[in-house]
Amino acid sequence: MAEIADLIEKNSTNLIESFNKQIKKYTKRKEQFPHEEALEKFLVSQFEDYNQRFATRCHIGFDQARTELQAMFKSNT
Repeated sequence: MAEIADLIEKNSTNLIESFNKQIKKYTKRKEQFPHEEALEKFLVSQFEDYNQRFATRCHIGFDQARTELQAMFKSNT
């Protein structure tokens, strides 16, 4: 289980870092956002788009642990 957890942590961290880098690239020019609300709306739209694109995608490592994780969540409810 520890090996799977390490694999999941590594891959999920890479996903988060990649997404953060993408957001930073798009928000670098501050003049495109006249006020903070405009930036917030942009970020929310990026989060929603990302979630829609990757909602059904199974990332490396997660598929290996899927049944074990599902069993853990079922036993907690």
